[in-house]
Amino acid sequence: NQFLNEGAVALQDSTLLVDDTTASVFQGLSLTNSTVSIVGELDATGATVDVGTGTALGDVTIGLKPPSSQYSSAAIFGGTIHDSGGGLEIFGNVQFADLVYQGVLTIAAPYTNVTVSNMTLEDKNGRNAGKLILSGAQSVLDVAAGTTLDNATVEIGSSTIRSGGVSFDVPRIEELGTGQPASLGASLIVDQTAKYAGLGANDYSSSFSSSATVDAAFAGGQMTLDGGTFINAGVIYIGTDESVTSAAASLANQGIVNVAGGGTLALNLLKFYQALPASGTSFDNSGTITLAGGTLVEQSGKSIPPVALRNDATGLIAGTGIIAAEVTNNGTVAATGGALTLSQAITGAGVLEVGATSTLSVLSSVSSGETAQFGGADGVLGLAPKSFLGEIGGFAAGDTIDLFKTSATAASFSGSSIVVTLSAGGTLTLHTTSALSGSLTVTGDGNGGSLIGFAGAPHMAAEIPVLPSTSEEPSLGGRAAWIGFEAQEHLRLDLQHHVMW
Repeated sequence: NQFLNEGAVALQDSTLLVDDTTASVFQGLSLTNSTVSIVGELDATGATVDVGTGTALGDVTIGLKPPSSQYSSAAIFGGTIHDSGGGLEIFGNVQFADLVYQGVLTIAAPYTNVTVSNMTLEDKNGRNAGKLILSGAQSVLDVAAGTTLDNATVEIGSSTIRSGGVSFDVPRIEELGTGQPASLGASLIVDQTAKYAGLGANDYSSSFSSSATVDAAFAGGQMTLDGGTFINAGVIYIGTDESVTSAAASLANQGIVNVAGGGTLALNLLKFYQALPASGTSFDNSGTITLAGGTLVEQSGKSIPPVALRNDATGLIAGTGIIAAEVTNNGTVAATGGALTLSQAITGAGVLEVGATSTLSVLSSVSSGETAQFGGADGVLGLAPKSFLGEIGGFAAGDTIDLFKTSATAASFSGSSIVVTLSAGGTLTLHTTSALSGSLTVTGDGNGGSLIGFAGAPHMAAEIPVLPSTSEEPSLGGRAAWIGFEAQEHLRLDLQHHVMW
């Protein structure tokens, strides 16, 4: 039975335990050196409950404090909670459903589980988007299945972690339940404010979709993306010296991922958790991945073979840095604004774009379906010629092809081919998308290879970075250099123009 208060209640030097009642319990309540603790269900439907600094209730506790917190369960549903500052201290397992929270909702205690369903976050004046702080070690914000968390800022992160450092030790936003997946809305900002944070579904049979802006730019930070399927339909910024690791069974980028210099996007493939999928590709990009000196790496264990990142027909991976992952490329991978290195095998039927005054170095094999396309003046394409089976397009005066570790004495056009005479004897042939004519020059690249130049301005050799062993993550230093939405759209249009040309 619920307790209904229709009179007045005065407490002195006491604690009022609120268990399975309505917000009427607070009417006429007078507290002297006393506190309120919600330990059951509070039905606030149709009411506004004022908590925090300067209110009659003051700071209210919901759930039981440690060591009893792991066994406690409490809930508030319906109505409005107006928090003027520091209003709720949360412990244990707590649910917020069908309510409006005005103010800053803080989840700071460790091992705290908060489930939200149909909850709106507003500032304390009820005019603008609200804020939620998730900072407790191993605390979790569960977004109920079918619920979208939106129109707010979530500050997430903890500086502490248990020994071993596995992902579930960190503060996390995750999907709870089965059926319709939970999601983060397009007006939500997730800001990493301490070293450790996580996003994703709570098991490997569930999916989690984010249209939010995720700012993973805490220096030295680590963020994990988990679950069965993690779908990014929003924006993920990976800052300098930040590592974002996908340990989800499937990662699908349909939005934008920006990786700053010194930042890393690591594709992990659940190497500690479960076997490879029976079929299909676990890493899929149909949106845009921009590297501004950062690294994209696939981390496979000794017992798990690498799985290629699939770059779909609409997918664009562009910029400068290192891609240390196999790529099935049916879209566009482009070097723009500097040097981009592809260290693993490239397959598919897409385009490898060499932007103006940029260098694209392909250190491993390229399948016959790929086209290496020069997209602007003074581009440099570096490749391992014996394992390059694709075609070369747009090769024009001023462009250069760097043949890694291949000594040559001469080169000439022959129909839709470039025939290279080798110093050790014999020739090798590179295929072009159309018949070309003109003179070619051959010079050494200073690294045991040869520069094939289309008569025009001189070129520098393609710079080949020294990659770490496969057990280490490549890393590049440098300042964060975000490419904005408008610039990315110009980049995409420019690339499309060059490919069509």
